[in-house]
Parts: sequence; structure tokens; C-alpha cells
Amino acid sequence: MKAIARLPALSNVVNSACNVNPAPTGRHACYLVDPEERTANLAEFDEILVGWEQSHVRAWFGFLENSSEHTIDLQQMLFNILGQNIPDIFSSMTADDFKAAIGAAERSLEDENGELGDDELRPIFDWVDQNGDGTLSLSERTLVLRNDCSAQARDDDTTNMCDVYVELLMQFVPSFDVTYDEWKEELLSEGASVHEEISAQFSAW
Repeated sequence: MKAIARLPALSNVVNSACNVNPAPTGRHACYLVDPEERTANLAEFDEILVGWEQSHVRAWFGFLENSSEHTIDLQQMLFNILGQNIPDIFSSMTADDFKAAIGAAERSLEDENGELGDDELRPIFDWVDQNGDGTLSLSERTLVLRNDCSAQARDDDTTNMCDVYVELLMQFVPSFDVTYDEWKEELLSEGASVHEEISAQFSAW
């Protein structure tokens, strides 16, 4: 989720800002918008991301993949999940494009020790907080993901599988309402053991 949350910032970097020395890093890095960074992004995904992280990326791509073009609409996905607008050049991404985007986000996060700024996270929190009460309920957190399933999954069977996956994810988040600070702490301390358990349960299903 941290990588997904970083993508809006990276997608809005202007290419003209890349031609400086030293090159920008962190949320201002050109990793996503500069085609010359693609190889390094894919290497980050293939060589640095651990197995459970790769599994989640591949699973989500599979749920949202357009069966005729074998692409996903990252622009729509980030709006559905995060409420964030990104350029339409990201509306049709192959599996490798998607992996490269996640790799770019991971590289950017490494530049900043895995941290995300309040300017990145607060708008996401406010988007998910549908009733505006200053907390996130389990149902609100589930809804944004299921909305992406229903909006982009290619057929009813895939939508149902996507919904099952979301339900597995939701087993490992608090069932009680959380404040912004609690949600931020949870997000920034994503636990590998939890994600590995989700992957194992889904594989068994």
C-alpha cells in the first residue's frame, strides 16, 4: 500500500524537472516518468521486492486486467482507491508497466527511508473517510477496494475473486474505527508476516 500511495506524486513529476544535477530523489524523483529508469524499476521489482509483495502486485493486476488488451487502468485504480488524479498516460499499463511503476515507487520510498508525507497521506484518508467523521471504519476501508473490483474486473467471476481477496486483506486490519494517526502508523509499519498469511490463504482458496 505504501508504494501505491507514493504513485500519485511520482506520476505528476514533470519531465523537464529531471534534467538537473543532482537528479531529484524521493517523491520528486523521475523514476516513473523517465523511460530510461524502466530497467532499474523492473530490477527493483524482481530483485528487491520479496515474494509476498510481488504476489500482491500480480494478484491485483490479474483481477483488474482487461482481457482483450492485457492491460490495467492505473489512472482509474488510483482514483478509485486513493481519490487521486494522475495523467491519462497511465490509463493503459501492461503487466511489466505495472511492475515497473511499483518498482519506481519502492525506489522513491527507499530514498526517504520508507516514509510518506502527510501531504500524501491526508488526502487519501479523507477520501476513504466517506462520512467525514475523522475516522476510518472497516466498512469504509473495504468499500474503496471493492469499488475498484467492481469498476475494473473483467467479469462477475473475477469480481467475486477480487472481493474475496479484499475480504482476506480486511481480516488483518483493525475492526474498530481508527484515527488518522493510527491509520498512518499502521500503514507505515506494514508487516510481512500479515501479508504472507494473506497470500497463503488466497492460494489455498
